[in-house]
Amino acid sequence: MNKKLMEKWVKALRSGKYKQGDGRLYDEKTNTYCCLGVLCEIEGIKYSKTNEYYQGKSLVDESGRLPKKYKVKSGFFMDNLAQLNDHGLTFKQIAKIIEKNYKDL
Repeated sequence: MNKKLMEKWVKALRSGKYKQGDGRLYDEKTNTYCCLGVLCEIEGIKYSKTNEYYQGKSLVDESGRLPKKYKVKSGFFMDNLAQLNDHGLTFKQIAKIIEKNYKDL
Protein backbone atom coordinates (compact mmCIF):
# COMPACT_ATOMS: atom_id res chain seq x y z
CA MET A 1 0.00 0.00 0.00
CA ASN A 2 1.34 3.39 -0.80
CA LYS A 3 2.06 5.80 2.03
CA LYS A 4 -0.47 8.38 0.85
CA LEU A 5 -3.36 5.89 0.98
CA MET A 6 -2.18 4.53 4.34
CA GLU A 7 -2.10 8.04 5.80
CA LYS A 8 -5.56 8.80 4.44
CA TRP A 9 -6.96 5.52 5.86
CA VAL A 10 -5.33 5.98 9.28
CA LYS A 11 -6.56 9.57 9.45
CA ALA A 12 -10.11 8.42 8.65
CA LEU A 13 -9.97 5.68 11.28
CA ARG A 14 -8.85 8.20 13.90
CA SER A 15 -11.18 10.98 12.83
CA GLY A 16 -14.24 9.93 14.82
CA LYS A 17 -16.31 10.37 11.64
CA TYR A 18 -16.94 6.63 11.31
CA LYS A 19 -18.78 4.67 13.98
CA GLN A 20 -17.24 1.23 14.42
CA GLY A 21 -19.29 -1.91 13.94
CA ASP A 22 -18.58 -5.52 13.11
CA GLY A 23 -19.61 -8.31 10.79
CA ARG A 24 -20.07 -6.13 7.71
CA LEU A 25 -18.07 -3.57 5.82
CA TYR A 26 -20.98 -1.19 6.40
CA ASP A 27 -24.26 -1.67 8.22
CA GLU A 28 -26.87 0.71 6.89
CA LYS A 29 -29.25 0.09 9.80
CA THR A 30 -26.76 1.16 12.48
CA ASN A 31 -24.56 3.37 10.25
CA THR A 32 -21.45 1.48 11.42
CA TYR A 33 -18.31 0.43 9.59
CA CYS A 34 -15.65 -2.24 9.77
CA CYS A 35 -12.13 -0.84 9.35
CA LEU A 36 -12.22 -2.18 5.77
CA GLY A 37 -15.52 -0.41 5.17
CA VAL A 38 -13.72 2.82 6.01
CA LEU A 39 -11.13 1.91 3.37
CA CYS A 40 -13.96 1.40 0.88
CA GLU A 41 -15.36 4.82 1.73
CA ILE A 42 -12.08 6.66 1.25
CA GLU A 43 -11.48 4.77 -2.00
CA GLY A 44 -14.82 6.09 -3.26
CA ILE A 45 -16.64 2.77 -3.44
CA LYS A 46 -20.42 3.19 -3.13
CA TYR A 47 -22.43 0.54 -1.33
CA SER A 48 -25.51 -1.06 -2.80
CA LYS A 49 -28.68 -1.18 -0.71
CA THR A 50 -28.02 -4.81 0.23
CA ASN A 51 -24.46 -4.03 1.38
CA GLU A 52 -23.45 -7.31 -0.29
CA TYR A 53 -22.09 -5.84 -3.51
CA TYR A 54 -20.89 -2.45 -4.60
CA GLN A 55 -21.82 -0.27 -7.52
CA GLY A 56 -18.93 0.50 -9.81
CA LYS A 57 -15.47 -0.51 -8.62
CA SER A 58 -15.59 -3.36 -6.12
CA LEU A 59 -13.21 -4.38 -3.35
CA VAL A 60 -15.20 -7.53 -2.68
CA ASP A 61 -15.11 -10.65 -4.87
CA GLU A 62 -17.88 -13.23 -5.33
CA SER A 63 -17.05 -14.89 -2.00
CA GLY A 64 -17.41 -11.61 -0.11
CA ARG A 65 -13.66 -11.39 0.55
CA LEU A 66 -11.20 -8.76 -0.53
CA PRO A 67 -9.38 -9.56 -3.77
CA LYS A 68 -5.66 -10.35 -3.76
CA LYS A 69 -4.65 -6.83 -4.76
CA TYR A 70 -5.80 -5.64 -1.32
CA LYS A 71 -4.05 -8.39 0.62
CA VAL A 72 -0.76 -7.98 2.39
CA LYS A 73 2.28 -9.33 0.55
CA SER A 74 3.79 -10.77 3.72
CA GLY A 75 0.88 -13.14 4.26
CA PHE A 76 -0.84 -10.96 6.87
CA PHE A 77 -4.08 -10.43 5.00
CA MET A 78 -6.50 -7.52 5.11
CA ASP A 79 -9.00 -10.15 6.22
CA ASN A 80 -7.03 -10.31 9.47
CA LEU A 81 -7.69 -6.62 10.03
CA ALA A 82 -11.40 -7.35 9.72
CA GLN A 83 -11.05 -10.13 12.28
CA LEU A 84 -9.24 -7.79 14.67
CA ASN A 85 -12.02 -5.27 14.11
CA ASP A 86 -14.69 -7.88 14.82
CA HIS A 87 -12.92 -9.10 17.96
CA GLY A 88 -12.78 -5.79 19.76
CA LEU A 89 -9.77 -3.79 18.61
CA THR A 90 -10.68 -0.13 18.24
CA PHE A 91 -10.13 1.86 15.06
CA LYS A 92 -7.24 3.64 16.81
CA GLN A 93 -5.56 0.33 17.65
CA ILE A 94 -6.07 -0.91 14.09
CA ALA A 95 -4.65 2.37 12.75
CA LYS A 96 -1.41 1.70 14.67
CA ILE A 97 -1.17 -1.76 13.10
CA ILE A 98 -1.72 -0.31 9.63
CA GLU A 99 0.95 2.36 10.19
CA LYS A 100 3.51 -0.23 11.26
CA ASN A 101 2.74 -2.64 8.40
CA TYR A 102 1.60 -0.47 5.48
CA LYS A 103 4.69 -1.21 3.37
CA ASP A 104 3.60 -4.84 3.28
CA LEU A 105 0.03 -3.97 2.27
